[in-house]
Amino acid sequence: MSNAQDVLTNLLALADISINGDRPWDIQVHDRRFFSRVLASGTLGFGESYMDGWWDCDALDEMCCRAIRAGLEKRFAFRLPNIWALLTAVLANQQTSRRSRKVGRVHYDLSNDFFEAMLDPNMQYSCALFAEGDDLGSAQLRKLDWICERLRLRPSLRLLDIGCGWGGLARYAARHYGCQVVGITISREQFRYAQRWCRGSDVEIQLRDYREVTGRFDRVVCVGMVEHVGYKNYRTYMRTAARSLAEDGLFLCQGICGNFSRV
Repeated sequence: MSNAQDVLTNLLALADISINGDRPWDIQVHDRRFFSRVLASGTLGFGESYMDGWWDCDALDEMCCRAIRAGLEKRFAFRLPNIWALLTAVLANQQTSRRSRKVGRVHYDLSNDFFEAMLDPNMQYSCALFAEGDDLGSAQLRKLDWICERLRLRPSLRLLDIGCGWGGLARYAARHYGCQVVGITISREQFRYAQRWCRGSDVEIQLRDYREVTGRFDRVVCVGMVEHVGYKNYRTYMRTAARSLAEDGLFLCQGICGNFSRV
């Protein structure tokens, strides 16, 4: 038995899960690389090795419940590769202007067809605002109106949309509230899609990082992009929004956050 197998066997035993046992929730390993992969990549390696057919389990739901109750995810978090990733995240700036374009390629340049298949008609990739009985499309429309109303949008105002995605909010604000909109994105696929979709509206889509924004605007909005900024860049991000905003302007930022870091 390898060291990696020893370690993983002992970890799983804390949840009363055995390797190649005869109970429905025991794991059946088909590829010995499974052990080192899980120790190197934690829960991600655990899931990906399952997708690759390296192991299976008759009662996958029961196995997962046991692992969660035993807190195995937290124990994986302190493996050496994860500690190194944590130190890198804390000590280095992982969201520089150059690296941000890599994020755009990896995260958003997958396929516009893929995103169209799962998003609402306005291509919103951020939290919706649901009322009872809403479908996704209605909830996203409610969210768009909620944003536009709190920004007090009206004709003749200039709006900057930081991280405009596929242009849904920019297009909606221009068509329903009559303002002039500049949307920026670092994704080439989003840029091409938004340019095509916003044609005929008072919308200009730019392919650029938020740090490269020029000009002044009556309103600035950022929906679901601040999560990509990184805590080392929050000051720069806020200063960019501030210098882009007119004296009597309004800034709205919607993001997802938590009370505790999960890096």
